[in-house]
Amino acid sequence: MKENTFVRFMKSSGIFFFGNVMTKLISFFLLPLYTGYISVEHMGYYDVSIVYMNIGVSVLFFELWSAILRFMYDREQTEDKYAVIKTGSVIFMGSALLYSVIFLILHLFFNIECLWLIYFTGLTQCLVSFYTFSARGLNKNVDFAVSGIIGVLVSAVVNIVCILWFEMGYIALYLGSIIGHIIQCLYLEIRTSLLVKSTRQKLNKPQIRQMAVYAIPLCVNTVSFWMLTGFNRIVLNWVMGDVANGLFAVGNKFGTLIAMITTCFTYAWQDVSFSHAAQSENNGSFFSKACKLYSRFLLCGMLAVLPVCYLGFNIMVNDSYSEALQTIPLFLLVGVISAISSFIGNIFYAVKDTKTIFFSTVIAAVVNVALVYPMIKLFGINGANISACIGFLVNIIVRCIILRKKMNFVFDWKISGLLLLYSAVAFVWFAHLNIWQSIMMLFVHVLIGILFFRKEFNQALCTIKRKLSKKL
Repeated sequence: MKENTFVRFMKSSGIFFFGNVMTKLISFFLLPLYTGYISVEHMGYYDVSIVYMNIGVSVLFFELWSAILRFMYDREQTEDKYAVIKTGSVIFMGSALLYSVIFLILHLFFNIECLWLIYFTGLTQCLVSFYTFSARGLNKNVDFAVSGIIGVLVSAVVNIVCILWFEMGYIALYLGSIIGHIIQCLYLEIRTSLLVKSTRQKLNKPQIRQMAVYAIPLCVNTVSFWMLTGFNRIVLNWVMGDVANGLFAVGNKFGTLIAMITTCFTYAWQDVSFSHAAQSENNGSFFSKACKLYSRFLLCGMLAVLPVCYLGFNIMVNDSYSEALQTIPLFLLVGVISAISSFIGNIFYAVKDTKTIFFSTVIAAVVNVALVYPMIKLFGINGANISACIGFLVNIIVRCIILRKKMNFVFDWKISGLLLLYSAVAFVWFAHLNIWQSIMMLFVHVLIGILFFRKEFNQALCTIKRKLSKKL
């Protein structure tokens, strides 16, 4: 990567990392509250309801915010960017109307617990996505990060008050999300004047069609992605019930430690890859090197996080959720493999090739759907993650084959494969850990990370020394 591109990537990553780490950590540290005051069964119901909600918004809103962000990167003038937001808002309102009608029909014909709380959780979640992606398109990355921290802090306060003082149980989880989302959107509106400035722009009707053509394939792609992730929770619920989903939900909280790392780099990679594609011809070497470093970083990061999760689980999680401990390694692995898949997928977004994203995701989803039921029957809760891992791996293979033909993209299979093989050994070790062994594992895995990134560490140290010598 060129130096200016690398600097931009690291700067964006730093901003996203700060915001994302803070939001994920706040949520993570509420685990004692959740596991101490919410039953496993109620946690399972909440988790499944959110899964159903996510598939609904995936179909109806079809990843509109990614289309808005991509079209904004094609515009240099701020006014033109707001015009893109106005175009997106028209599509958003149509989707929101249809979403509301569907929930009204569900209310009239079915007796679904917490239906309207689920409705508002989904609607405000989509509104947050609309605002945050638009803010990123306006290069308001700091405001984007700060808004996430504000939103999750508000959500946490609402959860604490409602659970401890009003004894509302899992109802508090819905209320916390809704109120946190609303406050986050209000903050971004104050900072960006998104609604005010976009309404002043003239509506570009042809652009509505262009954006829809770009975004509609993402609808099927997002549904297929849900079939790789959320569908597994549905099948788990069918086979093992709400209790299994409750354990799954808590194990997944530890998987967010990987998501905490990956999301910030994915957002930064979108910024860099979209701009790179808009400003120059496709460069297979550029994308290959970036993916190589990212994959190694994630796999080494997963190994370092593994013993930390063991220690954190025993400190923070109530004994009623103890069975969730052995789900953590595969949650981390799913997080890593899905993040690599998304990282490669953003290359296709950058060159506006959403058809390949759709094609590769559908293939992976079919593999996962075929495997998830037998895997759960064989391996219980872990079967859901084994199936997802295989599906995402197929997704990566398909995308790498297509990118190799498109731009001579090369994935680092040898080192990644070696790290995956060692990860399998580490997972077996995890099943027999105690506190002292977890500390030993952390030491070993940090050494492995240093070994793989010794060249990058040396380069960073040399750069720091040069800058210090210039100042002196």
